[in-house]
Amino acid sequence: MDVLNCLTITEVILITGLFFILSTSVTLADNLPATAVPLSAVITNLQTKGYNNIKEVKFEHGFYEAEAMNAQENEVKLEIDPKTNAITKTKIGYKMKSMANPKISMLDAIKKVGAAGYHDIYKIEFKKDKYEVKALDKNNKEVELRVNANTGEVSKEWF
Repeated sequence: MDVLNCLTITEVILITGLFFILSTSVTLADNLPATAVPLSAVITNLQTKGYNNIKEVKFEHGFYEAEAMNAQENEVKLEIDPKTNAITKTKIGYKMKSMANPKISMLDAIKKVGAAGYHDIYKIEFKKDKYEVKALDKNNKEVELRVNANTGEVSKEWF
């Protein structure tokens, strides 16, 4: 077998592998049930139950998972049914330091992401001075976004 044939076979294998990876990529949002309540409804429900300092909400393992602070300032991990919005599990953890109060709320950050043309938001996390968001763009491609917690500016993550 000469070198030219090996290169051709190698190229075919690489191209086939790349095609397979691109054609079978499944985003986390694809697993979100069609009947799932939107992330904004989950956050509103948590707030009505007294969880005003919410660090993160994401869809994972068939449920929404949230990290928040309760009234006693303990970290609380919650599991929320995506169809009924009911809290199905609660795990109370350690005492947390008070979280910063950003000018832009988590719900407002979600609204700004939607207004910027993104949809099916399935993760939002507050970190220091920004929200990190995972959603789908107009082409239904998974994107990672940042929302400035002080200005509300939405920017796309570049890797």
